[in-house]
Amino acid sequence: MTSAQENGPALVRTDPAPPRLWMLVVGSLCTILGAAFVAYYVYTWVLETYEVEPFEAARTAVTMIGVPTAAGAVFVALRTLRLKERQEHTDRQRLVDAQRVYDLSYNTEHTRRANEREVQLRSRYVSAAEQIGNTSAAVRLAGINAMAQLADDWEGQRQACVDVLCAYLRLPQLRVNGELDEADGVVRATVQQLLAIGLRASNRQGEDAVWSNVRLDLRGAVLKDFDLKGASVPVARFADAVFEGATSFVGAYLADASFRNAEFRGLVSFSGCRFERISFHESTFLSTVKFRGAIFEGMVNFADAVFDGDLLLDNVRSKRRFNFLRTRFDREPVFSGVHFDSRVSSCTVRGTSIPNRNVGSKKRMEEGAEATLP
Repeated sequence: MTSAQENGPALVRTDPAPPRLWMLVVGSLCTILGAAFVAYYVYTWVLETYEVEPFEAARTAVTMIGVPTAAGAVFVALRTLRLKERQEHTDRQRLVDAQRVYDLSYNTEHTRRANEREVQLRSRYVSAAEQIGNTSAAVRLAGINAMAQLADDWEGQRQACVDVLCAYLRLPQLRVNGELDEADGVVRATVQQLLAIGLRASNRQGEDAVWSNVRLDLRGAVLKDFDLKGASVPVARFADAVFEGATSFVGAYLADASFRNAEFRGLVSFSGCRFERISFHESTFLSTVKFRGAIFEGMVNFADAVFDGDLLLDNVRSKRRFNFLRTRFDREPVFSGVHFDSRVSSCTVRGTSIPNRNVGSKKRMEEGAEATLP
């Protein structure tokens, strides 16, 4: 069935046929001859009836013939104008019909191409997922790269593609003869790198993040040398995750992040980060953790956290009070350039309880003084 049949009967408009040349010539000659005959008859009749001069008779004849002739000319002009208006209306209608046909064809072709692209994208997704589940590390590596590329191309299902990448990191690490599989480690490192590239707030050209508004779900994942430097993540879940080696979130933006019960086994840097809502409830830091220059715009929770290394909070800014509740410190944390208030409750340093108190009063915020826990 054609498009015209699908949308009802087609409208067929025909332009008024122009008169043929011989008809115009014959009509013009007949008109001239008829006018001459009438004029001669009137001239003769006036001359014989009223016995006037030939000049007067001729003028009377011309006057009597001129009036109907002028009326005929006006009629012809009006008729010509009407035909011209009809032609213009027909031309406009033809343009409207042509535009309608074009729009219909364009929409049909656009829908067809969109459907074809959707089929291709789904086929790529299935193929990449099958590769990721392969027993060969090389095939899995190819599948991981294919899935990341698909996330770039398929905005409508980008979150699903990222979820697959995160799910791979949440799987238990493969072992060979009781030892960690090095090839699987390469695949995991590649996944982490692809996530960092896609979530990076801007690239060298200053463009926005490729994977904007993508959520990260890495709960329980084992992450080695995890680097999310400069990333922009609206929602990030790292509960029960284990961070091995150096971990960097330098300059990242985490709108809503949870590190509940996470374990950081190496150096950790959140320097220059911006948080809207962050929780380190029951988290464990086995090495130095840096928050230098970080900005906290919402709730901050360090309740029941464990710091076995240095906690560096210099030049930190926060709109809300920090919550150090039952927090355990191995070394006294240093608050230099204090720009926030903190409440220390039921905390210990090397197993020794310390008095409850506020750190970073308004006076100290204004003076930029240094303060340490007693």
